[in-house]
Amino acid sequence: MRGHRLSPGTAQEGFTLVELLIVIAMFSILVGVGYRGYHQFNESTIVDQAARALSSDVTLARSYAIRRSSNVSLVADEGARSYVIRDASGTVLAREDMSSTGDTPLTLLDIQADGDSLTFNSRGILTSGSTVEIQLGRNGLTKHVDVSPLGRTRIAYGL
Repeated sequence: MRGHRLSPGTAQEGFTLVELLIVIAMFSILVGVGYRGYHQFNESTIVDQAARALSSDVTLARSYAIRRSSNVSLVADEGARSYVIRDASGTVLAREDMSSTGDTPLTLLDIQADGDSLTFNSRGILTSGSTVEIQLGRNGLTKHVDVSPLGRTRIAYGL
């Protein structure tokens, strides 16, 4: 019996090893690029969520001060990346953990004010009298939450 040969002009079926390797290489590059983009998106989402939570808690501290007609402070433990909201007598009204064990794990929490805290008086005005900047960050991505003397917050990307 004679061997089976392709006659001229007959199409070959299947892929060569080189074609298969090229497709695998292209797929690997696309997966690598996609993963990097997803990772950056995930990091950004965590910092955004933390900034919104902090902004909301600043507003909460201000409303507690007005409602209780006394000073209320948001006090940070920057090393532990957490903070508490407490009244003038020291009663803790709320707390947030932004360390690696919290819902929004950060590598940076820095309130740039004396005592690493914000204090609102009974009228909801910051006792420092000037805008306070709070920096939040994770793996090189930073955001700022600026708190005006009237307690308004603004979230901005860091430089």
